Amino acid sequence: MREGWVTKPLWEIASFQGGSQPPKSKFVSEPRNGYVRLLQIRDFKSEKHAVYVPISPKNRTCVETDIMIGRYGASVGQIHRGKAGAYNVALIKTIPDESLIDREFFYLYLNSSYFQTPLASVADRSAQAGFSKEDISDFKVPLPPLPEQQRIVAILDEAFVGLATATANAEKNLKNARELFESSLNLVFAKAGDDWKEVTLGEIAEFKNGLNFTKSSKGETIRIVGVKDFQNNFWVPAEELEAVQIEGGLSESYLLRKDDIITVRSNGNKQLIGRTMLAADVPKRTSHSGFTIRIRITNPNVNPVYLVRYLKSDAVRKALVESGDGAQISNLNQRALTGLPAQLPAIEKQQAIADELGVIEVETDRLKTSYEQKVASLLELKQSILQKAFSGELTSPPSQALREAAE
Repeated sequence: MREGWVTKPLWEIASFQGGSQPPKSKFVSEPRNGYVRLLQIRDFKSEKHAVYVPISPKNRTCVETDIMIGRYGASVGQIHRGKAGAYNVALIKTIPDESLIDREFFYLYLNSSYFQTPLASVADRSAQAGFSKEDISDFKVPLPPLPEQQRIVAILDEAFVGLATATANAEKNLKNARELFESSLNLVFAKAGDDWKEVTLGEIAEFKNGLNFTKSSKGETIRIVGVKDFQNNFWVPAEELEAVQIEGGLSESYLLRKDDIITVRSNGNKQLIGRTMLAADVPKRTSHSGFTIRIRITNPNVNPVYLVRYLKSDAVRKALVESGDGAQISNLNQRALTGLPAQLPAIEKQQAIADELGVIEVETDRLKTSYEQKVASLLELKQSILQKAFSGELTSPPSQALREAAE
């Protein structure tokens, strides 16, 4: 640590104020007289779920310049500011002593590993993955004189502008890479060839709803394909499936086979309905949950990879999971699947399309991995710069590192 710097416990330089939790029965979705915005973690990322509560002495409030910390679960340690209102119990307000620590310097400290690493350790020990004011009171804060704090803030502000630009470019490229494959997929099926045949899915496949079971079921232990296994997968992740007990033994009619297609029938998240996966080799006794439907091809002139690609295209998914008025349905059923139109070229053409899309997917996956690594390396660089700042090693802007990051 450089000369003139000291280390103080966090409680000496800041105090903290927990939030309040008005009852949900008091929430309203529109601003009105006598009400104040209730800030929750999600409100710092989106305006979609704004709620308002009656003004009350019990409310804990913040202004836009206040620095807030997420207290629980997946949001623990998230640092936010820029919103004003009453805040709930998932947030804690920081009140730095500005005679000792510059507010911007304090904000940077809270984002650095000097605060985040011990906080993660504290949160991991908690049953709720959270922390209290007492848990963080003894955290160590490297503290240079105020003029030095302000100099460091100026250097970091300049550095982080460059990092933000590089990160935005990498994230844009990542988004473009994701959209590249979707565009290629949709283009293939946008215009059927003159020699393509239109059939219904019910003419080329049969369907079966999945298996129902409970935690109290006592019988054979099997592998099960559940909604959580879909994500963006094309293939059923056979080796990663959960093992469950069902009532009695597994009937052959529920056994998952190679080339079976599984689709999401029902879920609280409507965006998941209609997602599909294809089973490759199924090495263990495996079935699928009651929230899914199995599609088993019965026509030898249908390529299963082609059909799954077709079912994943935007137009087909829209036709599958929207009602007549354009609203997304809550449940998919076998009747909807049976009547779904399917465009089929000759089997050789199906194979060629499947192969072509497979090559494009491999390339887009390579690009996505590259850009994801770029975003991760930029985040690591930011933490490295913060580490140097709070150890007294940052004497000038890290120009070379920023130039390399921007490339």
